[in-house]
Formats: sequence, structure tokens, C-alpha cells
Amino acid sequence: MESFWARLQFELLNTRRWATTIELAAAMADYIDNFYNPERRPSYLGNISPTEFETLWTSTYSVPQLAYLRLKQRAQINGL
Repeated sequence: MESFWARLQFELLNTRRWATTIELAAAMADYIDNFYNPERRPSYLGNISPTEFETLWTSTYSVPQLAYLRLKQRAQINGL
């Protein structure tokens, strides 16, 4: 979590002075939704972005297989 705040500070907050808190909040939401989440490359995904992982995942499995895998995952989470 600390690395997220460090990146946000370096890549967004320190780039300019923000006129209002609302402007800053909108910029932070835009950064998280449109840059940080789809672009970061976590090691647990094999150092590919979540967008690339999702494309690879959906091209590997058919829709019924994906539905089955999601149900299986939910069952494991709920201890069933």
C-alpha cells in the first residue's frame, strides 16, 4: 500500500498545484481508474498488466469455462 501512495505522490500529486480539493479528488480517481489499475505490472500476474492478463485469460478460455472457474473460485473462498 505504501508503494501505491509513493507512486501517486510522484506521478500525480507533485506534478502541479491543485486549485481545489475537488479537482485533486477527480484527478486521483482518473489516475487510479485509467492509469494505475490497467497499467501496473504486478509480479503475481507474471509482470503483465491486468488489461493484458484479462485479454490473455479470455482468449484462453471459453465463456462456459470462465463461468465454471469463477463459480469454483467463489466456492473455495466460501469454504464449500
